[in-house]
Amino acid sequence: MPRKPDYDHVELARRPDSPYWQYRYYDPFSRKVRFRSTGTADQAEAQRLLRDVIRSGGASTFKTDPQPKTVVLTVPGALQAYYDRYACNIASAVQAKIAMRHLTSYHGPLPVVDLSEECQQEYVNHRLEEGISPKTISRELSVLRASLYFAKEKDPSLTIPTILDVPELEPRGRWLKLEEFNKLLEKTKSPHIRLYMLLGIATAGRPSAILDLRWDQVDFGSRVIYLNPQGRAQTAKKRPIVRMTEILYQALLKAHAERRTDYVIEYGGYAVNSIRTAFREAAALAGFAKGDVTPYVLRHTAATWMAQDGVPLWEIANYLGHKTTRMVEKYYAHFDPGYQEKARAALDRRLDAIADAPQLHPRRAMGERKELRAAQPGPEKPMKSVQKMVGATGIEPVTPTMST
Repeated sequence: MPRKPDYDHVELARRPDSPYWQYRYYDPFSRKVRFRSTGTADQAEAQRLLRDVIRSGGASTFKTDPQPKTVVLTVPGALQAYYDRYACNIASAVQAKIAMRHLTSYHGPLPVVDLSEECQQEYVNHRLEEGISPKTISRELSVLRASLYFAKEKDPSLTIPTILDVPELEPRGRWLKLEEFNKLLEKTKSPHIRLYMLLGIATAGRPSAILDLRWDQVDFGSRVIYLNPQGRAQTAKKRPIVRMTEILYQALLKAHAERRTDYVIEYGGYAVNSIRTAFREAAALAGFAKGDVTPYVLRHTAATWMAQDGVPLWEIANYLGHKTTRMVEKYYAHFDPGYQEKARAALDRRLDAIADAPQLHPRRAMGERKELRAAQPGPEKPMKSVQKMVGATGIEPVTPTMST
């Protein structure tokens, strides 16, 4: 059994932005490491305060401290308030209601402050994969944007993110060549980031599915991974069952033997809540431009590699968790070595049948006719004198082709 992290463990730490010593502890609810100031810059005094905290129960003492209750604005909350107080009375109320349903289904109770550009990009990718047109996605984002502006108007103290549009977010089809992926792995120093990258390629899973992956979802006997945990209802972002590659199997065996939590991706004895910062740093060390390579690129890379090796489109769609092959046909079919091969060959055969037609090779046909005339004997023509060619008018000579 994996060793459970000590949730009451507290230690002292320093932060570059504060002269005071800090209590550092793990919050299992947010799955993040938290800091709290001791209020002193003296190490001995901080050690004394730490001993008092440990005697009082460790990190659990911080959770019982009275905290001011703050209302967190979520995506569903902002959308519902906008619809109830305004959008229900406009001409496009039905379209707004439909957009709300898709936005809420995808984002769930996500705080609006977490609507980063990458989060918005993932939503656009998801809708494009479902075969939704950019125009429709743009309309959905406009509803989200309007709901945030409405919330800001009611409460000016709110901080709302900028909601971009599809032309700025539509994916460029970025995928990694084998040497690029090797370079990314080579420059990645943290084992848990390297394992995440390997899982991203070998399972083609979405970032959230990989971070949520627990060891009870990994079946070493059958060598399959259940990306959707038991008890979780399948949503629009379907998480399929995928088979392990040999390299991933060996890497997971090693990680399983060294595990300290129930999560496959862990760091320092804790589950990892977000991979974005560490992934961005690894990409920068590998020499990629800022924003060029993101965690979602691994999913695109996996699909592209499968298509390049001629994997049937329906099998790629199944591996990605799609119900149909519509998205795969749109974005990955042209990578297949056999893409349009029958169509090209059919036209090639037709063109070969008329390859000798002089209309297709006018210069070659003209040369052949000249050679044919030169080879045929004919009556000798008397040579005209220069005087007769020039004539008495003094204008340019009349050439043989101009004479009658």
